[in-house]
Amino acid sequence: MNLQNMEYLIEISNCGSISAAAKRLFVTQPYLSKVLRETEKEYGLTIFTRGKNGIIPTESGRLFLDMSRDLIEHAKHFKTTFKEHSEAYRLRVSSSSCSHASDAFIRMVNSLADTPFRFFYREMTVNEVIEDVYTNRADIGFIIYPAHKADKIQELLTFRHLEARPLFQSPTQFFCRVGHPILKELDNLTPEKLYQYNFVLYPSESTKTRAAESVYNDETLQLIHWNRISQVIYVNSRALLHNVIQRSDYLGIGMIPMREQVENYNIVSFPLPDWMRPEADRYGDFISAYIFQKGIQLPKAARAYITFLEQFYGPDSGYEEECSKNKSL
Repeated sequence: MNLQNMEYLIEISNCGSISAAAKRLFVTQPYLSKVLRETEKEYGLTIFTRGKNGIIPTESGRLFLDMSRDLIEHAKHFKTTFKEHSEAYRLRVSSSSCSHASDAFIRMVNSLADTPFRFFYREMTVNEVIEDVYTNRADIGFIIYPAHKADKIQELLTFRHLEARPLFQSPTQFFCRVGHPILKELDNLTPEKLYQYNFVLYPSESTKTRAAESVYNDETLQLIHWNRISQVIYVNSRALLHNVIQRSDYLGIGMIPMREQVENYNIVSFPLPDWMRPEADRYGDFISAYIFQKGIQLPKAARAYITFLEQFYGPDSGYEEECSKNKSL
């Protein structure tokens, strides 16, 4: 496969003539005819046939030329990627749907104002994150899972030869906009007061193969008597989730707040009322961790991202202690 020869053949197609293409390419006509014969022999097809107004591609030739154009375009992109900022920071992160991981990511980005980099950040299910790290499509993975599934997750990580470093644990919490009327009722939040409000739900496990509402039907949501809720909005967009919360009296269900959540998002988190906690305790907290392949040298940018995760949400960051001191954040 010779990309230059493919470019020559594309030029023949553009010109409709070998002689005209040879002039534009500054090569001889016999040489260009030789390239055409050798390519047809190599791939076992006839690329051009003679028509009334010159040579035209055959059906198989048209497919060959279209695919050649795609290959040439990909090759140009390949060269560009490695030529520009060849020494740039490169980082690939796959994460469960969680604001804490993206918050650490944004803090890292903001610290690199004068540093060239190419970063990739994707959100997906826990199993997909694990698979991304295992197959080296991601340098670092961030996962959130219920505590009662810890053994199963650890078994999967061990099977994939991945290492997990825990960050924080979180109970289930509600969240709403700053100034929401419910914040005045937290000391006596009865079922009647809670269920007068509507909910917006963002899935913890997004997948194309499940019915829309079943994506949201995890243990956490079983804490709510949904037959008492008038309106529920199901979203698969974090931006829409935040917009609905910020611009209405809808409530959401999540975890303890990320740092500076009120200042950056105008969103407040608050704990479950006492009458819901016995049921919530049955399922336990959520566990967060970052994962990576065992026995490899992580890229410099991946190590830097881990530093931000540890600094703001790690066991020694004081994050859990700060959250526990505040009734609502």
